[in-house]
Amino acid sequence: MGKAQRAKGASAERELAALLSDRLGTQVKRRLGAARDGGHDIDGGIMLDGVALEVKRQEKPSLGLWWSQACDQAVRAAKVPVLAYRASRCAWRFQVPLGWVHAGFDVANVDMVVTMGLEEFCAVVRERM
Repeated sequence: MGKAQRAKGASAERELAALLSDRLGTQVKRRLGAARDGGHDIDGGIMLDGVALEVKRQEKPSLGLWWSQACDQAVRAAKVPVLAYRASRCAWRFQVPLGWVHAGFDVANVDMVVTMGLEEFCAVVRERM
């Protein structure tokens, strides 16, 4: 990964952390070294405890590949995978296991997912508290 790509990724992580901090009323921040160590990108304190949040900011989505990466990182961290992504001039989207949103489904089944926007994601996070 080139320097420009790393800078774009870091910028996206800071942008999303600021948006989540504002909407959730808690400090959300980048996990420094996450890209180097192969871990999830965002730490969200108590509001996002148990979630491994992977952030992607690219013009051409590779959802299958990104979701696999998010799931692998979540397994290593013993957390629930969450993928946040967006392209230029587009809104943030979040992909989560269906079981994280609906108690009638198994959260470990990462093949059944729900995609939602920022406001919906924050509403689910607040509801889970």
